[in-house]
Amino acid sequence: MKSALLYIQAFACGISAQIIASPQLTSFNSSFALSHELALKANFTDQEASTLSNIINHERSQYAGGPADQDEFYDLPAQSPDNRHLIPGSLIKLETYTNITNYTLSPNLAMSRFIYTTKDLNGTAIPASAFILWPFSPRSFANLTPHMAAPAVIWNHMTSGFFGPAAPSKHRNIWAGDSAPYALALAGYAVVAPDYAGLGVTRNFQGGFIPHQYLALPASANDAIYAYKAAKAAFSKKLSDTFVVMGQSQGGGVSWATSELLGQNSTLAKGHLGTVAVSPTTSVFNSSMTYVGPFVGVGLASVFPTFRLEDWLTPFGVNRTEVFQTVQGGLATAFGFFSGNIAKPNMTQTWYTRAYSSLVNMGTKPITRPMLVIQGTADQFVSYNVTLATITSACERYPNSKITTLISNGTGHVPTLDASRQVWLRWIEERFQGVSLQSTKCGHQEILESFLPIDQYQATWNSFPQWAGGAEYTYEVPLEL
Repeated sequence: MKSALLYIQAFACGISAQIIASPQLTSFNSSFALSHELALKANFTDQEASTLSNIINHERSQYAGGPADQDEFYDLPAQSPDNRHLIPGSLIKLETYTNITNYTLSPNLAMSRFIYTTKDLNGTAIPASAFILWPFSPRSFANLTPHMAAPAVIWNHMTSGFFGPAAPSKHRNIWAGDSAPYALALAGYAVVAPDYAGLGVTRNFQGGFIPHQYLALPASANDAIYAYKAAKAAFSKKLSDTFVVMGQSQGGGVSWATSELLGQNSTLAKGHLGTVAVSPTTSVFNSSMTYVGPFVGVGLASVFPTFRLEDWLTPFGVNRTEVFQTVQGGLATAFGFFSGNIAKPNMTQTWYTRAYSSLVNMGTKPITRPMLVIQGTADQFVSYNVTLATITSACERYPNSKITTLISNGTGHVPTLDASRQVWLRWIEERFQGVSLQSTKCGHQEILESFLPIDQYQATWNSFPQWAGGAEYTYEVPLEL
């Protein structure tokens, strides 16, 4: 920051000043190298091992101040557990003000982190972490209580990874913060965001390991609503009594599951105004088994103790997955690890696949609050047809459900969030304003078309936010004024 001040002073006075300007690699904060033994087990060539090491170093450089297992915030207090901590929604640990020096938040946002109690898919009470993104100036709504509170939106994130280091609360830009969390907070909402159990906090009250039960959507719905309850306990006057739920991809499925959970529990549902589910995962095994097999498989034994990776994966796939677990890879690393003959041909016919589907797929339970589902037609990860089929099935079962659908024509998986931003911001605003929804049939569709021909638009990201908070990197942010 000192060099930035020197630069500003020199600019204002019209004089020259010495500027520190060091080169910065994308892997500037990690020096990992995949060992020969692990590369051999995973059947990587030397070139592939070098490439994977570069990817892992990039991922690890995106942790704010290092990985979660080196941050004592994610350790449980010495007095845990007690009877209070076994109640879902209990606040275990609070960091009222998070030092955001190592994050890449938008200017004029602040952050808190906390640990609380949630429930896994089996109903076991476990600790989990979450964060709150605070607006500079909260939106004001006439019916909001407490009157001076910030209106709350629960944000359920898209897939960030599968192990402790992948917690968005530990990621420099809180994992794709530009796609929705920053927009929400800059629009005046307090964003309450669960990491999901197993990401961040990885040890339970007895010291045992907490796996991330990937795409166990009802379990992550517990994480979402109990994060809000714990946040309210911590900031009763700063957070509104009413809330909207929102998420994308994995988080879109979690948001749908939260609506189903609240539809069956009127006590938990108090204050729920509605849900936005963008590109939602609703049918877990309707995508590539090359990815779903290992991603779900690494945590499935916590649901079905007899499950082994060999039940789903080839020997090659098992070895790749075990090495992936060892290096604690994130999403970018996963795309480098999993290709080729990973899943067994009969994986989708196994009992475990059928049983897990019956537990976690969406559209089988009623919802009692409005839900806006947004889906892009060019989505390569969550099929447009699968999302529409889930909506159709849900509406056939529960025709009185207030589900509306926005079809974003020509947009991809995450970019659908950006294309539809003004729509979901307005929808959320209207829920807090108490605007009544038009009476439409369950599943009613509207189409969002591009203003210009779709091929004239940037289809997806080709950049990422690089931390430049050190004095030697100030030249990378000349608008730091």
